[in-house]
Amino acid sequence: MELINNTAYPHLLFRTAMLDDMMAVAPMLRVTYDVRNGICTPSKEQFWKLDPAPWEGLYGPMESDYVFQRGGIDVMVFGNAVAPNNIPIQRMLVKVAIAGKLSKEIMVIGNRKWKQMVTGLSITNPEPFTEMPIGLANAYGGWAVWDELRFPFSNNPHGKGFIWEKEFADGVPLPNVENPQQLITVWNQKPHPETLGSMPMCEKKVNHSATINYEKKELGSLSNTFFNASLPDMIVKELLPGEEIIVEGMTSKGNFKMVIPDHSLSADIFLGTQINVRKMQIDQIGVEPNIGRAFITYRYPFNYKVIPGKQRTITLYEKTTAL
Repeated sequence: MELINNTAYPHLLFRTAMLDDMMAVAPMLRVTYDVRNGICTPSKEQFWKLDPAPWEGLYGPMESDYVFQRGGIDVMVFGNAVAPNNIPIQRMLVKVAIAGKLSKEIMVIGNRKWKQMVTGLSITNPEPFTEMPIGLANAYGGWAVWDELRFPFSNNPHGKGFIWEKEFADGVPLPNVENPQQLITVWNQKPHPETLGSMPMCEKKVNHSATINYEKKELGSLSNTFFNASLPDMIVKELLPGEEIIVEGMTSKGNFKMVIPDHSLSADIFLGTQINVRKMQIDQIGVEPNIGRAFITYRYPFNYKVIPGKQRTITLYEKTTAL
């Protein structure tokens, strides 16, 4: 299958063999937008790339884009929490919402650590901050010590706060990003890392997407959400042009708003003498409220039968319609 990209946006083609002479294919595009007063305009510099392998992004680890089909649309938020009016604050909420489809909030807290006191371990008061990154590096996780060996918290080795033995707790920093309904109060709490961004494969994602018989060591079922980059509570089934994403707590004044654009990106699929015109569908959105930028990943997955000697081509193009 040949892919011809007649757009100005980064592209990638997923393809794999199925049974006999069937193939599964998914062309994709990723468009970086400038967001001003909620309106999206394609950026002159297309910053966000597509990568077939997991990669290290500006805000931390990003999942592979080499996926046939996801189980819904990933909504991701990247950047820093920002104190209202830039006045230092010890803790604050960051919220993301799409009316009727998504609502999530995280607690962002200033730097703290465990401190050994006469009365026992306690948490120091949060240091005031005006900005705080909300990526995985500031979520629960990291590395702990056991028997003089360091080992990672498997759900998030990038984070902070993981303690295995109480004797090593003194001075360990706590995470800055927590679930406001499950705040850490004791040293041996091991909450799931909270993030609004991309989350590498972890226990929470596996439990949501797969049924496993651990006694027989058998996989019962696997849903397409297994291939999503977001945590389950940041996946929506559908997003339509005109719907609005609102992020609170990441600009010093007011909320960040983004209206989903009506961006007409299409794929002409040539299979022998047959031509199919298909509109690319949204499967990921990532917003950067601090700098007024966002990306949307568009994808069109399909299957086809290989007929030797017949043309197999996908042409991606952009219709000149208003965004």
